[in-house]
Amino acid sequence: MTIPLNRLCSFSRWQDFEIKHCNTSHFINSSVLSVYSPVIASIREKSGNRLFLELPPFKGQIEDFFRLIYGEEIFIIPANAPILYGISVFLQIPSLIDSSAAILFNRCKDDEIFDVVSLLIKYDVDSIDFIQTLSNSFERIINLPIINLFSPKLFYMVFDHPSFDPVDSTSVFELIMSFYEKEPNKYINVLKLISSKYLNPSNLSVLVGSSSVDLNDFKDSLTEIITNSNFSYKSSNLGIPIKYQPGSKNGGVFDYYRKSHSLSTSVSISASSEFKAEFSVRNLIDNSNPTAFFSSAQGPLEWILIRLLKGSLAITHYTLVACDAAKNGMAPISWTFEGSNDEVDWKTIDNHVEDRCLCSSKAEVTFPLMKTWESFKVFRFTQIDNGGKKNKRLVLASIELYGVLTPQ
Repeated sequence: MTIPLNRLCSFSRWQDFEIKHCNTSHFINSSVLSVYSPVIASIREKSGNRLFLELPPFKGQIEDFFRLIYGEEIFIIPANAPILYGISVFLQIPSLIDSSAAILFNRCKDDEIFDVVSLLIKYDVDSIDFIQTLSNSFERIINLPIINLFSPKLFYMVFDHPSFDPVDSTSVFELIMSFYEKEPNKYINVLKLISSKYLNPSNLSVLVGSSSVDLNDFKDSLTEIITNSNFSYKSSNLGIPIKYQPGSKNGGVFDYYRKSHSLSTSVSISASSEFKAEFSVRNLIDNSNPTAFFSSAQGPLEWILIRLLKGSLAITHYTLVACDAAKNGMAPISWTFEGSNDEVDWKTIDNHVEDRCLCSSKAEVTFPLMKTWESFKVFRFTQIDNGGKKNKRLVLASIELYGVLTPQ
């Protein structure tokens, strides 16, 4: 039986249930709230004459929660989202969990998230709805001190939840590695889970390069990645992890070669056409002129070909940067990104259709590539369409690649 919270007021108002919050008692009708809360329903079934529950000391005014119960229309805002989320998780009220979590994890401050989630962890709450919100919001949580309060059991439940889909699996892997190396017996199963579900070439380099890890524990997880890549166990061929770091202006394969003064001899880049010499495709990887960009001569079907002359890359991310004209639609909206080792057989790494994420002035977007294990020497970006109404040329300001670079 499903009844919206704002209709619960139509039920009896006999106040037979005591809820205590921050040393203050509040009395509600148990039959009303038990319709939505299995926790309250269970207490009604098992308790005798006294129906009682003490809530964790969530910060905030509990009155908004009771107003919802008794039929008032309440807006969920950053001011009340933490306590509404905390109570709804503790009492297992799914509809309120979803609506309050959306505000809490997207609009509230870090310390507010810390306060409410740390209390739920302290009270050993592990309901499926709580785990789901942690899984959905892990990219936010991973950078908060609260991560240190997670138990191995809680980590496992979050990572094993179907909704867990990390943008940067390498950061998740390295986080658990930091715990594992201190207490391997406690975190071995968590690390095995990550290895089996989210392992990529960067993760593998960390595993192989760690003196505290027994690779026999991970043989089942490693089989697929070893089979599908040219990764070598020899220390001289471990590869160079070139990680994507959000917010950093440095890093990437081309930046790595620039710093070693070998870009021109290590990377070859060409295009299906060039509008003029000043709009050379070389501008995409040569950052000596920050205002320079590449433009093809025609469109919309145009391509960019990148050859790594001294190695191969097991790619995990790539970044595209639009030019100023992107605000008028002069940016790719449909494209394919492929890899090859012989320029005959191509494997699709990524593709987008009607994606306008680059259609704003100087937009910079990084695209994560989950489980792209195979290393490639050649990469091809093919624009299928752009956002312009008339001018369909391929126009970009910059491109960068990330992953594990294996010198050859």
